[in-house]
Amino acid sequence: MSTTGVPELGLVPLANRLRYMQMLRVVMAITVIGSWLALPASRGMSLLGTALWCSAYSALLLPSVTAWRLPRRIAVSAFGLTLLVDGAFLAWVSYGQTGPTTPLSFLLLLHVVSVTLLASFRTGLKIAVWHSLLVGAAFQLHAGGYISWQSTPGVPQLGTLILAVWLVTIATASFGAINERELRRRNYDLHALSRFGVALETTSEAHAIANALVDAVAEEFAITRVLLVASPTGDPQLLTARGTAPADAALQPGDDALIVRAQREQAAVRVKSADAATNPWLAAVMPGARNLVALRLYAESHSFGVLIFEHGGGSGRIERRIVEMVEQFVSQTALALQNAWLLAQIRALAATDGLTGIANRRTFEIELEREFERAERSNQALSVVIIDIDHFKRHNDEHGHQQGDHTLRRVARTLSEAGRGADLAARYGGEEFVVILPNTDVVGAAAIAERLRVLVGSLPDPGVTASLGVATY
Repeated sequence: MSTTGVPELGLVPLANRLRYMQMLRVVMAITVIGSWLALPASRGMSLLGTALWCSAYSALLLPSVTAWRLPRRIAVSAFGLTLLVDGAFLAWVSYGQTGPTTPLSFLLLLHVVSVTLLASFRTGLKIAVWHSLLVGAAFQLHAGGYISWQSTPGVPQLGTLILAVWLVTIATASFGAINERELRRRNYDLHALSRFGVALETTSEAHAIANALVDAVAEEFAITRVLLVASPTGDPQLLTARGTAPADAALQPGDDALIVRAQREQAAVRVKSADAATNPWLAAVMPGARNLVALRLYAESHSFGVLIFEHGGGSGRIERRIVEMVEQFVSQTALALQNAWLLAQIRALAATDGLTGIANRRTFEIELEREFERAERSNQALSVVIIDIDHFKRHNDEHGHQQGDHTLRRVARTLSEAGRGADLAARYGGEEFVVILPNTDVVGAAAIAERLRVLVGSLPDPGVTASLGVATY
């Protein structure tokens, strides 16, 4: 007999199934002997004969306990073979003793229930067919080879027993299929959550993390439209989306009632549609959306974003399981986003000057080394301009250190804004600044230096001028 359902489930190890079935067989053998002792009316043969039959049955199936050590295909075949032997033994128990009226007929029901639960509902149905054939054959032998539905005793009991076997099998198979499907879904959800966790571990960039969340939610749960709004520093902004329309620049996510409400609520917020009057931005990016769910991103005791999705194209009721799983995804993402933003801030602090906000000396040295390598590879010129604010100490003494800091910030902003896209302005130390000029020869660098000198001299700060020097490689 084929046991197709055995390898499919994969939730219970095959060794455990074999062990449980062997325990059931021991119980059945002991029950048969106990019934012979306790119920004299059910004795179809001597105690010695019954004991020999039960012993032979147990000995025959004893090696199946270690079948799980064999290759899986062979082990599954051995499992199916033992079920055939079980059917033969139970047919002998039911009809080799006293016919269909024996109390031991309940063992048939116990067996089909156990097989259906331990193997699969398909295997249970096949076992029901096997039992029906065997008990019918055994009854025919018990009746002398000829059965008359009108005159042969026990026919109604036989029909009742076979009907009971099928009803129990179908009922068990139905409930087992439901449980199996639920277990499969839970197993799939856990694997999806695990895969998502691995994806988050491979990136530390906020935009990549947001994309990973939106893609995972859309693909794992067949969600057609989803977007992520977050506010790392200020007003909520669209980080990423899938299946949505372009956002209208005149509309802002922070004005939508659903987003404001979702950031306050601990539980998921569900709405039937995005009303343009109260949610103008959402109605624009998700036109005609229905059955929306909004989940807040929450970490470090505050909300900083919202994930909004529409399930199944807006038709049908959203499963609670899906909402709960998406909540798990969002929870992981919230912490990952916070860490990514914090890491970005730390990197920015390490790379920029705290007073002026432009690159610091360490960043300048790293970039200068990189530009040297690029200039060598491409055989192009590389220039550096160094800027020193004239008489800066006297400027501080006359106008105060706060004014001096303000001057440094203003000079830094001027140098940064005046540069080209590939140029890098940095504070070298004190009142000294440098600008890296890739692909610039000495003539071009001198012209840029003169322009910077004029710009610094035209600042509104009193008496600020600068001296500049150029070096070219």
